[in-house]
Amino acid sequence: MTLFIKLDMIDTDNGTTYSAIDSHIIEYMGNSNTKYGSCADDTSLPAGVTSINKADWDIGVTAIFDKYRNTFIQNTYTKAINIRETIVSMYHSSEISEGDKKYTQALAAVDASTDTEADDAAPALFVEATTRGITTKALAVLVIARYESFVAAAAVISGRRGQITDGINAFTVDTTDTTAFIESLDAMILYFYDNIDVDWN
Repeated sequence: MTLFIKLDMIDTDNGTTYSAIDSHIIEYMGNSNTKYGSCADDTSLPAGVTSINKADWDIGVTAIFDKYRNTFIQNTYTKAINIRETIVSMYHSSEISEGDKKYTQALAAVDASTDTEADDAAPALFVEATTRGITTKALAVLVIARYESFVAAAAVISGRRGQITDGINAFTVDTTDTTAFIESLDAMILYFYDNIDVDWN
């Protein structure tokens, strides 16, 4: 039989103070004064260690599992945001906000039959093109290519973010005992670190 336990204000010298507990001790990443474990039901528990019922143990270790999950999901969203910001970092915010307008006018310009019609169809591009020394149509082609490149890159980032968070959410906690819990948690941790820094492009 398995005895489920909770440890409060655990001593830093776990190996000595809790040597009577023949099990792993579950710890959440970061400082926490409450930890969980399991051991044989005939184990003599030292001071500071209390036995708890399975339902309370499940609630405690599931909360630990969910903290990891939520942290990994938040880190994934932060990663996606940082990659997006890197892509658009060379452009001023005003250029980005005007992107949709310029793209719409660029589409109209390339469909125009003459350069004059293109100028009329894309006033937002006309001044820029004239200053640059190219036709409005030529600039429109560049605007369309750049805009669609951004859209494609954003789609990949969003898709990759969704793929990783879907994978994280697919993991389930195993509360059978300490060993089973750690194995289920380690599987999610391994998945996160194997995926967070690859295939974003």
